[in-house]
Amino acid sequence: MGDGGVLRGGEAADACSQRLGTVSTVSALFATLAACCTAAAWLLPWSRQDSRAFARLMGAGVLAWIAAEGVLFLGGLLVR
Repeated sequence: MGDGGVLRGGEAADACSQRLGTVSTVSALFATLAACCTAAAWLLPWSRQDSRAFARLMGAGVLAWIAAEGVLFLGGLLVR
């Protein structure tokens, strides 16, 4: 990249960096949702007392983590 901040294809490095920032922000939204679901499953008394509610919250957390990873992976591929 020693050519003045220009990537192959004539695109500025700043544009690529901005797109990657957008992808990581979207992924962070899913990761935040996952963290909230996991925390709710462990911290809310009604969730700990009801195994179905606990399983639903933990399942939602797992799905949100998978979505966060998928957005980051696929978004990273598309940003290139």
